[in-house]
Amino acid sequence: LSPWPAVQGETVTCEVITERPARLTAVYKGGEVPFVQEGLRSWALLPVHAMQEPGIYLVELRAYPASEQGDSQPIGRLSANLYVVAGTFETYDIVIPPSSEKAGLLNAELIRAEWRRLAGIFSQRTPEKLWSGTFRYPLEASVRRVTSAFGERRSYNGGPASSYHEGLDFGAPEGTPVYAPAAGRIALAEPLTVRGRAVVIDHGLGVYSGFWHLSEILVSAGQSVKPGDLIGRVGNTGLSTGSHLHWEVRVNVTAVNPVQWTQSEMPAVSAGSPEARTFSTLTEAYPLAVGKQWVYRVETVQRVEGWWWRASALVTETVTSVTEQKGAQFVALQREGAQGMALPLLDSPSELVLMDGRLMSVPAGYAGEALLASDELQAQSLRFIWPMQVGDRWGQAGPDRMTWEVRSSGVSETPAGRFSGCYQLAGSGMGEVQWVTFCAGVGEVLRERYLLHNAYRERWELTAWAPAAGQ
Repeated sequence: LSPWPAVQGETVTCEVITERPARLTAVYKGGEVPFVQEGLRSWALLPVHAMQEPGIYLVELRAYPASEQGDSQPIGRLSANLYVVAGTFETYDIVIPPSSEKAGLLNAELIRAEWRRLAGIFSQRTPEKLWSGTFRYPLEASVRRVTSAFGERRSYNGGPASSYHEGLDFGAPEGTPVYAPAAGRIALAEPLTVRGRAVVIDHGLGVYSGFWHLSEILVSAGQSVKPGDLIGRVGNTGLSTGSHLHWEVRVNVTAVNPVQWTQSEMPAVSAGSPEARTFSTLTEAYPLAVGKQWVYRVETVQRVEGWWWRASALVTETVTSVTEQKGAQFVALQREGAQGMALPLLDSPSELVLMDGRLMSVPAGYAGEALLASDELQAQSLRFIWPMQVGDRWGQAGPDRMTWEVRSSGVSETPAGRFSGCYQLAGSGMGEVQWVTFCAGVGEVLRERYLLHNAYRERWELTAWAPAAGQ
């Protein structure tokens, strides 16, 4: 998912790479979005509404056999979290005097009827991608002056600010040329009641751009256009208080920020640099490197002054250093978020220990533990740090997590005349500390002597032993 996190009003590219051809769809905010398949790469555009509540939204990916269409059963599913953050938008009150000849255009039924007409156009999906590269602005730079930004919260004549500006307004003299920002086909070219003389371009795949309040329309419905083609002239028709051009871009009917389309190619190319991205899970961010970051939600129930409270917050973890020792990665993290929540080790440094992509140790009280249950990052045993030294650690993730540390080590001779290793281990987890001492020789099985929740935990085997010189 890119950008991640996404700001209100942005267009998000969902990119999937598959091992073999597949037909993909994404379920997002209750609707199904089809993917564009380009070999083993598939992508879809997900619009974030300008007034969408900040938070985490589930994107469920479904894969179907490439050769089958219709209602076949998915052969695979995958979920991802889209993190939406608030944008910075001003609030304005637009005053249209009751005596103005345009005051009647505020009639709610007129507005609804015109929107139903446009929504019927925006909801149609041309199966081909007609645009390429970034969009250009519809006005020349010398006359391009933004008078109203995308996303501004709006009220009319002192009413509630329950709507937002769905595009960009450019103040320009009447008659200023308006150009097509990208290739496409003209889907509408006619006068409208509220939006005045209007042009709509279909760019394919559910992407449209609209141009309102024109003084002249210079194209016809069905006509193909390329970037820079003249399509009309700036005017003051419809519900407008001065000569200007309103330009908007829509993706799957939702209005999105046109500025993003002039700055970034859509779909986003390869979702950007992994080191610069913010990921939705630690697993997605693997292999870990300094600067990599992920965000997850923490929920807890806590007792405060005799009352039980349910709390929820987003936690951000950033890799601050990665060091190698004895084949293991020691990953230092800085965690931020969940201020005021009774959760251990949040807003503080912590450390993970990994080897060969598998989790060996997590800090006590690690709140992001639920993210680690995958084939790539799973609990492993002491065999990954053999031979052991004092201070070596390993651990198990999951509801019965135990983290072990070697506190002392030595050698002794077995009755069979073989040298054995003797270790004292301290294990912490589930609010308990367990001590285990064991000795064994090559080929012998090391069996733990403790029980946790009446469950036998592990089976260890000593596979090699090399006594020090002179022993």
